[in-house]
Amino acid sequence: MPYKDPAAQRSFQRDWVARRRAIFFGPRKCAWCASREQLELHHLDPSRKENHAIWSWGEARREVEIAKCIVLCRPCHQRAHSEAKRVEAELRNPCGTRAAYDRGCKCDACRLAKREYNRAHPARKAAA
Repeated sequence: MPYKDPAAQRSFQRDWVARRRAIFFGPRKCAWCASREQLELHHLDPSRKENHAIWSWGEARREVEIAKCIVLCRPCHQRAHSEAKRVEAELRNPCGTRAAYDRGCKCDACRLAKREYNRAHPARKAAA
């Protein structure tokens, strides 16, 4: 039977999901730093991720998704994703290019690429 008050239903559902998360993460710790605070699931292979909202799923389906993950605290999880983004950016813009220089690499090859780009495009340099 549905709730007559949608706010009460949302509140119940939030509490229900929070209890499920708390039960799962209760005995666990971060796989990288052993912290027990702010735990999250990190998919080892993002291409195999089905969905992130797994706490309302049935136990069997939820366990299949959890098997694709490791437990990390929020800072380690953010570091994992920033490392993945950095690697992806390096693959798109390898070292020795103007784009890599603009991304933050200041090695000699990237400085030379930026210098040559500015010489070839003096109007862009003046506009910047």
